Amino acid sequence: MMLAGWDRNFKIWQYSFSWSRLLLRSEPRNDDDTRVEILFSNVIYMQIPTTLSGLEISEGALSDADLPQGVNEEPGRPCKVFHLNEGVGMVIATHCDWREDNEWANAPTPFGPMPGVSGNEID
Repeated sequence: MMLAGWDRNFKIWQYSFSWSRLLLRSEPRNDDDTRVEILFSNVIYMQIPTTLSGLEISEGALSDADLPQGVNEEPGRPCKVFHLNEGVGMVIATHCDWREDNEWANAPTPFGPMPGVSGNEID
């Protein structure tokens, strides 16, 4: 099932190992444009490029075939599989949410506190 799509560039902005959260961000292209952020929560597996030219997210139920060898769901936290750009990337997580705002590129995320994110990208 198709969740959302944008015709703009996204990049990995932050991944928090301890919180298992992945944040993708698309910066405003000009002064009148918006910033878009995608948050994946309770990530147990991801395989994505660091930058994406355009982004389409589809969601499906997680099957054993989706789980790489050695990766297991946590009991009580049912995951879904999120395919990015028709299989260019994949994230297995419990949730995917997105927000669009008029903040500048390096403003803190509206998704709440994320350790190590004060608007800075990961290196």
